[in-house]
Amino acid sequence: MTPRSHSSQRSKHYALLGGLLLLALGVRLWRLTYHSLWFDETMSVFWANQPAARIWEVGMHLVEDRHPPLYYLMLRGWTILFGSSDAVVRSLGAMLGALAVLPAFGIGRLLGDRRAGALAALLVALNPFLVWYSQEARMFVPAATLGLFALYGLLRGWQSCSVRFESLPSNWDADDRRGACLARVWGVIWWGIVLVGLVMCVYSYLFGVFLLVVAGLWLVALLLLTLRVQERGRHWSAFLVGAIVLTLAGGLMLPLLWAGWQVSGTEFTEGRMFDGMGGVLLRQLTAYTLHQGPWSDGVVRAAQVGAGLLALAGLALPLRSRPGSGELRSAGRPLLALYLVGPLLLGGLLLARNRVLFDKPHYFTFLAPALCLLWGRGLAALLDRARLLGLLALVGLLAAMVTGLSHLWLPQNLREDWRTAAAYVEAHAGPNDAVLTHVDYVHFSFEYYFRGSQPVFFPFTDRVTDIAQVEPPLLGLLPFDSVWLVQSHTEQFDPDHLVERWLADRFPLATEQYPAGMTVKRFITRYRLPEPPADASKINAAFGPDITLVACAVDDTRTLATDERTHPPSGWVHVRLYWRAEARPPADYAATVRMVDHLGQVWGDRLHCDRGTLRLWPTSRWETEEVIRQEVDVNLNPITPLGEYRIVVGLVDDAGQPLGAEVICGQVQVVN
Repeated sequence: MTPRSHSSQRSKHYALLGGLLLLALGVRLWRLTYHSLWFDETMSVFWANQPAARIWEVGMHLVEDRHPPLYYLMLRGWTILFGSSDAVVRSLGAMLGALAVLPAFGIGRLLGDRRAGALAALLVALNPFLVWYSQEARMFVPAATLGLFALYGLLRGWQSCSVRFESLPSNWDADDRRGACLARVWGVIWWGIVLVGLVMCVYSYLFGVFLLVVAGLWLVALLLLTLRVQERGRHWSAFLVGAIVLTLAGGLMLPLLWAGWQVSGTEFTEGRMFDGMGGVLLRQLTAYTLHQGPWSDGVVRAAQVGAGLLALAGLALPLRSRPGSGELRSAGRPLLALYLVGPLLLGGLLLARNRVLFDKPHYFTFLAPALCLLWGRGLAALLDRARLLGLLALVGLLAAMVTGLSHLWLPQNLREDWRTAAAYVEAHAGPNDAVLTHVDYVHFSFEYYFRGSQPVFFPFTDRVTDIAQVEPPLLGLLPFDSVWLVQSHTEQFDPDHLVERWLADRFPLATEQYPAGMTVKRFITRYRLPEPPADASKINAAFGPDITLVACAVDDTRTLATDERTHPPSGWVHVRLYWRAEARPPADYAATVRMVDHLGQVWGDRLHCDRGTLRLWPTSRWETEEVIRQEVDVNLNPITPLGEYRIVVGLVDDAGQPLGAEVICGQVQVVN
């Protein structure tokens, strides 16, 4: 190859790598803040805000937090430099996730050919599972990227040992010797990347130790697969250098691994080796191919079969020889098999120590690139042999991944929408309201977004099993006008909902909203008042001789017809009503609250609530001259046209007969 053609090939190589990197980065930055930070991510922010010494201490003991310190330290430095917005917090993982295409391309090329490497990198760039966790402010994808760089460094380090100075020909000129020296310098750099990459991987995520095992298996396999009599010294030299590097890496990891082993013995339940591994493999194959979405069972089964067969093709089919094929290519299939199977076998053994080891596919995020490498090699082999079949397989896999990507940013895939919960409370809470977060540790997630002046309480730090545990802390909230109960993660700590039950038995429920992963409910602790508040509009509309609607307020004068976040699928309007008994009413009445257009057509009606004010404190019990506060949500028809609407209020008896004419309480504009 002439110098000019070599330069042209190198330019194309870098252009391809640059394009793949930009594609991966663009996909990972797309709609980066669509999802609210969920609890685990806010914990990342919490630890990143701690002093570095504190992060190191906690991360090395794995007691207060179950993850090593390095990712939190990196995030701390990142946020110090660029701020702590959602976009900044997540961009660190997005950038590190995008970088994974570089070692994926390199490993695929060395263990196959340029086409296999490019296809593997393309699949890593578009893999919906890897994109999802790249957009999460957690350590799983950053650790996987660091591990990939280490494995790529091992292959390049092995190659670098091909130059042995003691055997250089005597007739080599200065340029030859200079090139040989440079190759040995690069060898030191590559082995350094192995050491640093593996140590950083494990110090970011403890399960990164599985990649240390993969690196050890690769080293042994390379020795066995490439050992020849005439090259015995060369390959033993590479093996010994690699063994020293991996031993040093293991030694640097040892304090952290020992702490993790001790914690696993006290925190997790023992299981049985290889228990349920068939189900584990299917779940992981589905997750690493499709991730999540409204998939039918048929689509899932087809994806499992297709992805499995393509991976088997990568393991079974050799690639056609091409000029310049590297010496590692013959080791490609066994090395990739060890990358995929080694961690699964070791994990199956460790199930005896921890039965939830495979509980979530993202615990083994580093296996997703292994599948992409196998798929890339399988596609390259099919394109060599049956081009049409290979193209169909490539199009099918890319179609599945792109469709999976489109599902990542849908409302049904929202996980814990703390941003929406905090915004709703902030917009609707009164100045004398209080917020109660339950269970206690989710208060940081709520307060990360909450900018209101209302105090936030989180008194329940232990499992709630008796109503007697609930009452003392909640009695302290009685001086507030309302209590906003924000609940999440209660399954383990309050399975019988005793905190909510105590409030619901005593106070009217004003509103209930359902952001993803939580509930938000407002209980009116002061619903019997001497007079209406100053911010309510005076009406003084009489309904019969006994009851007067003295004031009302429409809190949402602009709204959407649909709502995907708090109470899907319909939009809603919150209305406050203030009633007064002129004399003790002889019967129990119910309020009607509707949204109507200028023709009187109804486009929204109140949501009926069994724990509302007029159910908990019926009109027959009202005292003369006291003002009763009632709050309702008006639920809109999702197809409500844009425009102006009126909120009309009435009162009916138990037979549904109106007591007087309805009155207009306010105006609402339905907007886009």
